[in-house]
Parts: sequence; C-alpha cells; structure tokens
Amino acid sequence: MSPTSCYQQRFHHALMAMSFAALALAVFFPMLSDFLPHIPTSGHSHVHAHGHAFVDARSFWGIPNGWDVLTNVPFLFAGVWGLVVLRRRTLPNSTRKAAQIFFIGLILTCFGSSVYHWAPSDFGLMIDRLGMAIAFAGVIAFAAGSRLGESVAKQAMPVLLVLAPLAAVAAHSLQNVLPWAVVQFGGVLMIGWLATLPQREGQSLNLWALILWYGLAKLLEAQDEAVFHLTQGVVSGHSLKHLAACMAAWPVIAALKKS
Repeated sequence: MSPTSCYQQRFHHALMAMSFAALALAVFFPMLSDFLPHIPTSGHSHVHAHGHAFVDARSFWGIPNGWDVLTNVPFLFAGVWGLVVLRRRTLPNSTRKAAQIFFIGLILTCFGSSVYHWAPSDFGLMIDRLGMAIAFAGVIAFAAGSRLGESVAKQAMPVLLVLAPLAAVAAHSLQNVLPWAVVQFGGVLMIGWLATLPQREGQSLNLWALILWYGLAKLLEAQDEAVFHLTQGVVSGHSLKHLAACMAAWPVIAALKKS
C-alpha cells in the first residue's frame, strides 16, 4: 500500500470514529447521562448579571450586545470575497464544492451568530452553530482534498454535511454540549493531522495558519472577561474571538489565489 493510500485510509477511519462518537452520544445520551459530565449547551457555566455568559452587554446604535453582534460582519465579507475568488479559479469539482460550502458557511455564520448575540438563547445558539457546522464541513473536506486528493474530499463531504449540523442540533436537544464538542475538536485534530502531511502538487493551503487563528479564537473566547478588563472595557475577548475566527478564512482564500 502506498503512503497516500495509507493516509487516506487513516483519514476515513478517523472520520468514522468521530461520526460514531458523536452519534453514540446523541442516541444513547439518556442512558449514559449519569456517567457523562453535564456541560451546558452553551459551554459556559458562568452567567453575568445581565443574563448571559458574555461580559460586554453594551448597546450601540440600538443594537443590543453591540460589539458581539457587529463583529460578525467580517464573516459576511470573508464569505463573499472567497466566493468571488473561487469563481475565477479552475479547480477539481469536489474541491470547488468544498470551498463553496466553506464560504457559504461563513456567510450563514454571520447571520446566525448575529441573531444569537442580539438576543442570546439556547435556540439561537443552535442556529449560530448550524452556520459554523456548514463552514466546518467545507473546510475539513477542502483540507483533506489538499493533502489526500480529490476522491477523499468527495467522500468526506456528504458525511461531514450530515454529521456537523446533526451535532449542533443534538447539543441543543440534549442540553449538553458534548456532541458538538466531539465534532468541533475532532475536526480540529483531523486538520492538525492533515497539516503534518505533505502538500499535493499545485496546492498551497497553510493548515498551520488556519489552526493558529482558530486556536487564538478559542483562547480569546475563554478569556472573554479578562480581555475586557485588560482593554479597560474597550473590547471583550468574545468580540475579538469573532475577528480571529474570521481570519481562519484567509489561508483558504490565499491558497485559492495561488492556484
């Protein structure tokens, strides 16, 4: 078996393992709930006096939670920009579809996350995550195609497009973030493994840059209140998290511009 075939097989095994873990949590959660940690669907255990987990509740121009809403606008610009760049490039069909789905997911994230942060609720969080789920599915398939070939992107796409949104819905239905966490962090681990593999000829996707921006986004999210105090109330970690997460689109757009 060639090294590429071996890597392709490992990717499929990892994808199936992540799918099985997320689906098992969703299906058997009622029986396993006594043995699993209860993590609120938001992932946040602390709620501020204004009623939600984000420290900055200031309104701007009549927009509640202003910065947390407005910092989602760059997702719209990144998604539209990516689609425009993509139209000018000749790519294999499955790779093109994966990129399209990623950029459409960014646009959906802009609107879903804006709705959620305007009036935070568990249902709104599910809508927010559905947009992110589409983006995750697209970028994982695109990354797989850049390292393992067109056939892998083609096979992974339908699995991811079902699994990621299902995990978002399951987290809401079960009121526990675990199914979503499995898919989110499992996907990041898969991209991290793909980053260690050699680029295919003609590909220039920098997966380490993508991981770096995503990791920074999660760090800022975890330090929401600390960043708010550090900047003397100018901006919160959660607002900056949106900007950092949006920057994760740049390595994909840059790779398309070079193709």
